[in-house]
Amino acid sequence: ETEYWDEGLDWGTYTYHVTTLFDDHESLPTNEVTVTLSNVAPNPVTIISPSDGLEIDVTPDNLDEEVAFIWTAASDDDNDNLSYLMSLADPDTGIWGILPENQMYNEGFEEALEGWEMTPEDNGSFSVEVDGNGIYNSDSILHVYEGEHCLKMWGQYNGEENYANVGQWYMIGDDYELQAGSHMVLEGMLMSHQDDWIGNGNNTAYLAYYFANDTGIVDWDESSHMDHSESPTEWHHFELHGVVPEGVTMVWAGVEIHQPSGNDNGSVYFDQVTMTVPIVQTGLFVSYEDIAWAAMEDSVNTMMIEWDVWSFDGFEGTPSSGGARMMTLNISEELVGVDGGIAVPTEFALHNNYPNPFNPVTNITYDIAQNSEVTLEIYNVMGQRVRTLAQGSHEPGRYRVMWNATNDYGQSLSSGMYIYRIQAGDFVSVKKLILMK
Repeated sequence: ETEYWDEGLDWGTYTYHVTTLFDDHESLPTNEVTVTLSNVAPNPVTIISPSDGLEIDVTPDNLDEEVAFIWTAASDDDNDNLSYLMSLADPDTGIWGILPENQMYNEGFEEALEGWEMTPEDNGSFSVEVDGNGIYNSDSILHVYEGEHCLKMWGQYNGEENYANVGQWYMIGDDYELQAGSHMVLEGMLMSHQDDWIGNGNNTAYLAYYFANDTGIVDWDESSHMDHSESPTEWHHFELHGVVPEGVTMVWAGVEIHQPSGNDNGSVYFDQVTMTVPIVQTGLFVSYEDIAWAAMEDSVNTMMIEWDVWSFDGFEGTPSSGGARMMTLNISEELVGVDGGIAVPTEFALHNNYPNPFNPVTNITYDIAQNSEVTLEIYNVMGQRVRTLAQGSHEPGRYRVMWNATNDYGQSLSSGMYIYRIQAGDFVSVKKLILMK
């Protein structure tokens, strides 16, 4: 090896030199090279529309109507390429979202391989693993990155060099999200356990794009590789940027593993494989339905949305100069209820939080069947209360709160198991959640 990649570094100054290891001694070091990594956050945008306090009545007849979100272009002192993020959150219900949205279906393999295509089709060198499963050649157990499942792949051992991939196809054109020139960002978490390490040979795993037209595959691109240079038993973030070339009609996005020979061993786990189309323009037109769908799913008929636009340089984000704005959605009973009315719970309930394990936020949903004084609290495993999420009188309905793993003083909590407990009148329920950083 005559090269070395040092990844995942914090901002700062680093000094490197190289020596040669012989059987009986180590050479003198080479000259030193100093590298300074730094970044200046991008400058903020100024929001033009809509105005703060906009109120919208959402009915079955106007779901296709749109809100025009417009802002000024941001600048960056480092001359980094910029994109924009839009955050939307309801402080009362905890319903939240970020644009641009992930385009990949079943990104965490929670529904096995639904939505994914395997190549070659007869490849059997994969499995969908469950959190807590055993690991080949090890006494350890698997800890997935997020949720309950992840994908595991290994070489095919067919006597020759082989490749296997799992991905999803996307159409290109004016009627689709992707068009020629669209910028795409493919991201995923990869891990190889030390007892079945991909470093036991020359296997590699990576993210990949394949671009196709009527004649077949015309171009491809791949990320940096998961190989012996990456530390084992740790989840590593991989990222691949791509631009849709002219003349292609489809793009494939996914993960791939390469086994040069049957003597190259080791498996790789994949989780949270996502693809987004960054927002590079200074405006979005979003339908009422897209804004309100989460509230409709949860039978919430009034939604106060705190929204903001962030400039993002690939490293850091900066909120708008004027700060977040508010928008109120009044959603008709026909859209959120049953039999022409609001779907009121018939019994008290505390639901499982999602996601679990989580990082950095999780959602806790609970049902209140009648007017009650409600307290929802988080405790550590020592029985000490660390956060009160809800306290006060509640009318009947379904509620959701979002917890960002901080205590009552806004301080971040350490990884581990926590208890969440609700009391509503005589109803008491307790459940566990896991914070994994």
